Formats: sequence, structure tokens, C-alpha cells
Amino acid sequence: MAAAVAVMLLVAQASACSVFGDDDPPAPTPSAAPQPVVMALQQVLDRRAQALRRDDLGRFERTLAGPASFRRDQRAYFDAVGALPVEGLRMKVLPAEVVLSDDSYWAVVEVRMQLRGYDTAPVVVRDRYRFTPGRRAGSYRITSTTDAAWEQRNDVLPEPWDAGPVQIRRAPGVLGVFDDATVGSAARVLATARRAIDDVALQVPYDWTRSVVVYAVQDPALLSAVAPAHTGGDGGVLDAVAFEVPTDVDSRRVASTRVVLRSEEHTSELQSPM
Repeated sequence: MAAAVAVMLLVAQASACSVFGDDDPPAPTPSAAPQPVVMALQQVLDRRAQALRRDDLGRFERTLAGPASFRRDQRAYFDAVGALPVEGLRMKVLPAEVVLSDDSYWAVVEVRMQLRGYDTAPVVVRDRYRFTPGRRAGSYRITSTTDAAWEQRNDVLPEPWDAGPVQIRRAPGVLGVFDDATVGSAARVLATARRAIDDVALQVPYDWTRSVVVYAVQDPALLSAVAPAHTGGDGGVLDAVAFEVPTDVDSRRVASTRVVLRSEEHTSELQSPM
């Protein structure tokens, strides 16, 4: 495994040189949202981002509504983000992408986050959130953080902490993201990644931070999602995929290079900055 990880890290460095289960939303009715509504939705996002930055679970949960299963998944997201070395986190509603559906609003939300020591710049990810009126007039709460159909149409690739409950483990220079099925192998995976960093450092002829993020989950869904977008192939027959992560979908600036590596036991994602 160490040799395979080292090879994929080397590929990544060479390349650098050159929520979870929500119900699918109903079809929304296009509507230019009034400015007060847009401002109210942004206030919810501001409180959500601030709660994540300050590790304030109470404030975070007060931005939510909906079934217990959604709240449970959001608590898992809160815990995961709280365990990450977040350098900065901002959320922004895109006013032109706010649409009315019954008494709620679906809005495209831009999440800008940077991992300290792993991303050279903030990475922007977008998804659609559902905002439902709160008890107080003019207030709103979040009742969904994903729209699977919209994600597919817009080629959105899930971040590991967005896709389901994860557990974070760390070692010098290595950030590991695991699930309940793979966390038992965390020590071995982190040690393997650490050795791979040392091996690659001997081969790469330029300075780099010698740090990686390892994503190891039992479900190979990430590889299947990445493969068609970056290779035109079938993730079911691939062992690994390396791809650059831009700071934004239309940006040429690369924040990091990621490698999705599948083994017999789990799928690993290795991320290294430029």
C-alpha cells in the first residue's frame, strides 16, 4: 500500500507543476426573491458560518429546522468541520439563484473554506439549500443542504465532510478523514501516508509542504463520482484518480491536487497543496 500511495502522490505533485440524505426537492417556481428575503437568508448563513468557526453547537442548531434525521446529519457535519484545521470559512447566498417553492426558498449557496496547511487558497464549493420560514416573521431556517439533481447537473463533487458522517484523525503532516468502518485502520493509513510523503520528497525536485489529506471510507462512491468527471471512464474499474482542485469552478488557480485511491479495504483520497 505504501508504494501505491507514494506513486499516486508523485503523480499528484507532477500534475501540480504543469449532507447528507435529504429528500429530492420539488420543482421550484422561478421567482425573483425580494431583497429582504435575500438578506434574511444571508443572515442565516452568517450565523451558521460563525457557529462553525467558533465551535458553537447551540448557535448552529438554531439555524436549523426539519426532521430529527436531518438535524442528526447536521450535527455530524458540525463535528467533522470542528475537527478540521479550518483557516477560514464563509458562506454566501447567490441572489440570482434564489427560487420560491411553496412557502420555502431554494438557494444556491457558496461555501468558501480553506484547510490550514493543506490548501494554498480557499476552495469554493456550491450546493442548493432549502430555507423554510421560522417562527418569527421574516426569519428563516435551513431544512436541507443538498439537491442531488442540481449537483448532478452542475458536476458538483462532494467533499468528504459533506457526504456523510466522518471521523478526523491526524498525524504530523497528515490529515485523515475516515468513517466508522475504516477508522480502525487510521493509525496504519496515517503511517503509510507519512512514509509516502518521505518517499515522494526524494523524487520531487521542488519545495512543497510535505502534507497530505487522506480520505479513507469503505464506500467507493467518491471514486465513482470523480472518475467520469476527470477520466471519462468507469470508477468501478479504476484503482486511482488524480485531479487538481481549483479555487473555484471557473478559476485556473489550483488550491491543491487530490488523489482518490481505492484499495481492497477502503477508498483513500490524498490531497496535497501546490
